[in-house]
Amino acid sequence: MSSNNPSYLIVGAGVFGVSTAYHLIQKYPNASVTLVDRDAFDADDRVAASWDWNKVVRADYDDFVYCQLALEAQDIFKNDPLWKPYFHQTGVYWICRSDYAQNVISHHHKLGRKDDIIALPIAEAKKLYNGLFEDADYTGAKEVLVNRASGWAAAGDALRAITRKSIELGVKYAVAETASLNFDGKGTCTGLTTATGESLTASHVILCTGAYTSKLLEFSAAKSGIPDLSAGDRILAAGITTGMAQLEDDEYKKYANMPVGFQGYTAVHGKPFIGSIPPTADRELKWWGAKIFSNTREVLPGRKVSAPPPAKDYAQWKVSRQLKQDIIDQRNLWYGKKSEGWNMTKHRICWDAFTTSSDFIISPHSAAKGLYVATCGSFHGFKFFPVLGKMNHPPRQRQQSLEAVTDTSEKSFSATPPARKQSISYPSDNSSTAVAFDPDDMETGLDLYFKYCHRQPIWCFEREEIGDYRNLPEDLASSILALTSRFSDKRDHLQLYSNNAKTLIMLRIANGSVDLTTIESLCLLSYSSFIDGNVHLGQFHLGLSLQLCRSAMLDMEAVYLADDPMNDRKKRLFWSLQILEQSYGRQDGLLSVPTDIWRPAYSTGGRDQMELDSKAPPLPRDDLGTSSPREPGIWNTSVRLGWIWSQVRKYVSDCSHNILKEPWRHDSMYARVLSDFMETENRIPMCHRYDSVKFYERKIDELKMNRDYWACWLKEQFTYHAIPTVLNHPFLYIVGAQHNPNLGIPNTFWRRSSEQALLHATWIVRMIDMVVDKQIPLVDPFFGHVAAIAATVHLYYCCAAAARLKHKSNTDFAKCRRFLKSFIPCSAACDALDRNLDRMTRIAAGSESMDVEDWMPSKIYLSVPLMWEILQFNSTTDSQEIPTAGLLDASLTPAIPPIDTSESSTLEIIVATSPEITINTADGGQEAPTLSYKPSPNKHTVSTSANSSRQNVFDTPSVEQIDSLTFNTTPWLYADSSQLINIGELPDLQSEPGSAWWEGDNFNNIMFNQF
Repeated sequence: MSSNNPSYLIVGAGVFGVSTAYHLIQKYPNASVTLVDRDAFDADDRVAASWDWNKVVRADYDDFVYCQLALEAQDIFKNDPLWKPYFHQTGVYWICRSDYAQNVISHHHKLGRKDDIIALPIAEAKKLYNGLFEDADYTGAKEVLVNRASGWAAAGDALRAITRKSIELGVKYAVAETASLNFDGKGTCTGLTTATGESLTASHVILCTGAYTSKLLEFSAAKSGIPDLSAGDRILAAGITTGMAQLEDDEYKKYANMPVGFQGYTAVHGKPFIGSIPPTADRELKWWGAKIFSNTREVLPGRKVSAPPPAKDYAQWKVSRQLKQDIIDQRNLWYGKKSEGWNMTKHRICWDAFTTSSDFIISPHSAAKGLYVATCGSFHGFKFFPVLGKMNHPPRQRQQSLEAVTDTSEKSFSATPPARKQSISYPSDNSSTAVAFDPDDMETGLDLYFKYCHRQPIWCFEREEIGDYRNLPEDLASSILALTSRFSDKRDHLQLYSNNAKTLIMLRIANGSVDLTTIESLCLLSYSSFIDGNVHLGQFHLGLSLQLCRSAMLDMEAVYLADDPMNDRKKRLFWSLQILEQSYGRQDGLLSVPTDIWRPAYSTGGRDQMELDSKAPPLPRDDLGTSSPREPGIWNTSVRLGWIWSQVRKYVSDCSHNILKEPWRHDSMYARVLSDFMETENRIPMCHRYDSVKFYERKIDELKMNRDYWACWLKEQFTYHAIPTVLNHPFLYIVGAQHNPNLGIPNTFWRRSSEQALLHATWIVRMIDMVVDKQIPLVDPFFGHVAAIAATVHLYYCCAAAARLKHKSNTDFAKCRRFLKSFIPCSAACDALDRNLDRMTRIAAGSESMDVEDWMPSKIYLSVPLMWEILQFNSTTDSQEIPTAGLLDASLTPAIPPIDTSESSTLEIIVATSPEITINTADGGQEAPTLSYKPSPNKHTVSTSANSSRQNVFDTPSVEQIDSLTFNTTPWLYADSSQLINIGELPDLQSEPGSAWWEGDNFNNIMFNQF
């Protein structure tokens, strides 16, 4: 904190804003802290999501970080005199349909908690509370979680009390509606302008604006000329309905001491979890509905965002018949027929901001200095009210924010940094270049490396080979921090670490003191550059590494015959470099390395060999996941598939240069790659195959504990499905036929290849579903690239003739885009890839107005240059950026022509016929049908009525055909439209009387898994 007293404008006086003000004024009593809100804090009616009759206060989260943070908040509610009067410790009763209860209990045990928390069989749980929940819906339930430490709070009263206390401590409160933010000529946020034209200024502006955030940022972007202020699709305003019934005196006595109830539905069941809160002193019993919806509108010409209705009170009391019926339906899930006569006294729509992951955002805004964002409660922010403000400090005063926390280990979560340890300097050949590192940073960097990078995909050293990290060579230490700082709050030091590592490496080369750690450092720097989208710099580091390997003869088998304890580490480094070459190496130009010289071969003797003139080094010892010593481990298996992927990349590169022999010919590259792929697949050990490992049955904790294996396994699976997806991509052969008349495509090949592309692109979405469901954080941009490729296939089929295929492709396309976007925080390469996909999507829409969630075109326009960019992953971090940044002088910088997005570079696509195939998803896609299958015309009747979307549009398979997770998560290959995760568009508020703005055929509900 600077010595001159800072000033803070906190926009929004909900739980994020008030908690921030409360903590700031206590920590910096001389600072100027001002809360700005459209409503008075003690108003009878407010739009804040936290202004409510009551809210749940619980810590039974199956996410470790949220569980830990919620426990801290719950303890304050229970013990702090300021908060205690508003907390009611009634306990919670959670009907679980997954492993939720066991995960929650495990987290509590790890944290050393002694709370009264237990999982009970359903029959035993029904007897609790005098059988109060005996009539509840237990369909599909496994057990009931009872946590007597949790409860609820009088939300509105608590919000008023903490606001009042903050004002007593010196916080100012201004009632004003914020119209836009103000910026100086350098792009620094200086304050805001109210709806009445008044200007308020401060050195720090913190947006705690909830559902209004996207709209405010859109207005501010337009006014300031800073387009990156826009939230885009990172923040979504959504509404949910709550209802209250006033109980008669005799019924009130039954329910007065009830716990908070939860119906633990998941996305599999097509609805969020449903909760009910004990009655207030006014005898009003509350619960919420299952429908969560958005209100996307054009707020500026050509700019659409989801925001609450423009009415002063957000039209929160205008509840349609449909939403009132939703409240009744959810009431029946808890209380059954005995609730039919209850007097429904209140219905209210609560608006809040969501992120795609339902996480909070507490972060500086990347587009402007002095601007911070603390919002996105995602309907579960209130329970963290006492501690939210602790995390919302300027970045130099904050060690980490909740948004940045991805580690679900047992480390303590705290917004206050521990005392700094003494800095250490690492050994260096040149003392003048030594850089002092904080030992905490180095220890964190190594933890992050082994969590996110080890075997994912590079495998340079094992944990025990590092030893005391204080003795690491400085070039390796700098490279580790350059790679991992993107995963922490030290992101702004990334370039410093990278530059230091490069300097030290070049000094070693100049001094003739290159050792194994020098090449390992280059390997890490190369991977770091690829993640950052600096492909040319990454290829330079990679090429230099390979040249040093050649000088050390690490590419010769004979070097490894000697008894050297470092042999395995050398092998791991060599093959890690090959993996990077397979995924990111340059495919064109005379100096590019021909990939076919690395062809893996399998001998009958059981050991790996290479078809090379001089024998290459063997693969490293890898027994992870194997059932016998003769089987290759999962990392070695992924190396083999990676070579096939490099061949596919070469095939695409050739196609882009119109080098394409008819793919159905036996001597074509297509046939050669397909043959190698099938041979490699045939050699994958049974112990690693999809139907053997049963990934979908594994528990989240088990996957986290064995991440070294599962991250590699997922890479292998994504690679396995990406190969035939790209090899058979319709775009390759449409473009090929346009440039070469001899490539007139036979119908047999076209049908077979298009089915294969669709099948494996669908499998990629299935893998994405499982990764999201199992909460596995991935950072390798390869996964984002595969998702983008699959998205282009699903985009192609969005204009299919078959309605079911349209819906399925639309849904899968949206899933691929969301998955790709999840890589953006740590990968500028994926950010660039996402921008290209976004541009291509908008071009595809042509003159049609496009909302990805419900876009059903009759034809699309494919941008040829952008398709090549996506398939070849040629994206740089910025279209205007020099592609060799950080490497070449301007005199050597090649001139890269801009991407042509004119009409002359697009293809008009109409899919007149559509593949109709059935898929058995229990076998990992390895038993795909070879013939098309089309059901009889009368097999399914699809009605256009409002209820028809809820009817099943596929035959129910037998248990032997599929695993239950597959069937419940995504009905393959075609999706029931009622289960699509779509966000319904809300018609204009000024509709005819009696018709609510969300009623109509375009209403869909969005399902979230975590609140």
